[in-house]
Amino acid sequence: MSKAFLPPFIFLSLITILVYSGLTQVFYQQDEWQNIGNNIILKNFTEIFDNLTPAKLLVAQDRFASILLSYIFFGKLSFNTSAIALYSIFFHTANSLLVFYLVRKWIIKNSLFASIGTLFFTISSVSHSAVSWFGTSLGTLVAVTLILSSLILYFNYLSNLKIKWLYVSLLTLYISLFFKEIGIFLFLLMPLGALLYNRLSWRDFFKKFWPFLFIFFSIAITRLTWFLSVDRSSELFISSSTTNNIPTIITRFFFYPLTSLSLTFIPQELLINFAKFFTNIYYPLFPSEHFNIIVQTVVIDLFAVALTLIILFIFYLAVRKESITIKKHAIFWVAFFVLSFLPYVLLSKSFAYLESRYYYLSNLPSGIILGLTVFSLNKYLNRWRLGMVAIFLVGLFLVVHLKYLNKSLMDLIAVSQERRSLLSQLSRLKPTFDNNKNIFYITGNHDFYLVGNHVPFQQGMGYTLMIWYYQTGKIPSQLIKDKFLWNLNTEGYKEIASLGFGFFSDEHKLRQTIKDYHLTKNQVNALFYDFSSKELKKIDLNL
Repeated sequence: MSKAFLPPFIFLSLITILVYSGLTQVFYQQDEWQNIGNNIILKNFTEIFDNLTPAKLLVAQDRFASILLSYIFFGKLSFNTSAIALYSIFFHTANSLLVFYLVRKWIIKNSLFASIGTLFFTISSVSHSAVSWFGTSLGTLVAVTLILSSLILYFNYLSNLKIKWLYVSLLTLYISLFFKEIGIFLFLLMPLGALLYNRLSWRDFFKKFWPFLFIFFSIAITRLTWFLSVDRSSELFISSSTTNNIPTIITRFFFYPLTSLSLTFIPQELLINFAKFFTNIYYPLFPSEHFNIIVQTVVIDLFAVALTLIILFIFYLAVRKESITIKKHAIFWVAFFVLSFLPYVLLSKSFAYLESRYYYLSNLPSGIILGLTVFSLNKYLNRWRLGMVAIFLVGLFLVVHLKYLNKSLMDLIAVSQERRSLLSQLSRLKPTFDNNKNIFYITGNHDFYLVGNHVPFQQGMGYTLMIWYYQTGKIPSQLIKDKFLWNLNTEGYKEIASLGFGFFSDEHKLRQTIKDYHLTKNQVNALFYDFSSKELKKIDLNL
């Protein structure tokens, strides 16, 4: 590797580590609790492979590598969130360096403009949950590491046509599927890219790339068959009243990338606020109960489509006089962006933005499109000595992303600290269980997420308490396996053999349960959470 790569590598590493250093203070958000539950009830390590079959292994179904990582981090290191945070920071840093190497070596070949594209990937506020949400970072980040490595090997093959690099690239890409299947579209794009970059006869094409095509169609057909075999009428993007899955998939295939190209460039909070301002001025008669849903669906989607077309037009103007190689890169990476949403056409979305984590890999082509645009425009703007102005404006654009990313991380840290504090207070007030049957009653003076939920957790507090106290040996593992009390605001009590557990925030339901199951007052842990002081207190119920 050339010494020219060393300064950018050091710079990008420092930026990534500094920006995400606060991740070590982030606690579990929601689904991580279910991952902990799934793993702590396992009797031995081999149980994680109980569902493994040769057929699933062949089509990389069920993400077995991610399951193994989940067992290590959620099963063995359950509440050591610093370990997952450091893991996430490490792999996001590695991905940033791989992006720079890929862009600088094979695409732009200019450190400044390669750095612009890489910085966008690194500090994007739109896709940060792929790094900051531990429930997805375990699989997503390593999958992208392998995908980037595969792309580097692929472009190396295109430059020297040594077949060994192509098949090492294939193997690396295939392994990525066992962490997360987000790179499946590359088994189609890489063969098509070879036709774009190198002139191949059809015979040579199929001789070299049939393994790529075989893997792609095998997995695609398997997933599509599964999707069509299940009733998904409630998840449809077009209409919840239709069961036409094929039109839904086709519509998503075109509109997800069409809306998302511009959305990857605009911080979500910024665009939502602008859309609200515009809608309030232009359509002031919308009823208040429908206002937000209209803003975050129809209005933002219309803006997104228009802005995507503008971005593509500017990109076309920027590269149309470039070399044939740059033009081929432009076509390849636009195709990459479009196809990167292929894994998500089976998923519905509630608002204009997909979930943040789904944009992580798509930010690679977005960053390259940004870098190529500025690189090409800079040549022409320099004629009027405006090149530095363009670079300055792009710098401001990146600072805006950094601002919103930092805000999101600070919000996560604040919520995490409140959750950690509550659980620490809980352990002091109730360090262990003396009884085989236990009930928690928690009330408070503030509602979180839903009316009646008095604690700052996004999942059911009853399930959270079962995970927290599982090591006492007084929580039936079957309750965790059944996801009892998982949903927000769920209340109830169950007994299995000699053990029982329950959670309530409604005093009337608590009293009825005590009566029905002949429980006593000393089996009930009554607590009050004060929102203002963030203090958890014992209270005395007259039971």
